[in-house]
Amino acid sequence: MAVPGQVTNPNAAGPNNLIHQGAKIIRSAADAIVELGFLAHESTPVPAASAEEALILQLLGGSTTANSDTLVEASGLAPEKFANIISLMEISGKVRNLGAGIWAAR
Repeated sequence: MAVPGQVTNPNAAGPNNLIHQGAKIIRSAADAIVELGFLAHESTPVPAASAEEALILQLLGGSTTANSDTLVEASGLAPEKFANIISLMEISGKVRNLGAGIWAAR
């Protein structure tokens, strides 16, 4: 495994050469964890724990992403209730935060 570096950086020559020779590219800690066998590549989806969670998962669809404001509006949930539910969904692995309030189903 190796973390790629900029080709113009002399310190990146070692890892870039390892990648050229067939080493697995590590882009994040998650890549290393999966490569070391601590997690399976595919995980079993966790079922929705409530009607609100089911609604949020439905709004996110398969590969759809949406921001918090759109999800609050579409779900009809109060913002504070939505924040609570989406946080619990993230902790339980049902959704992931892509940053800047953008959510995706796992």
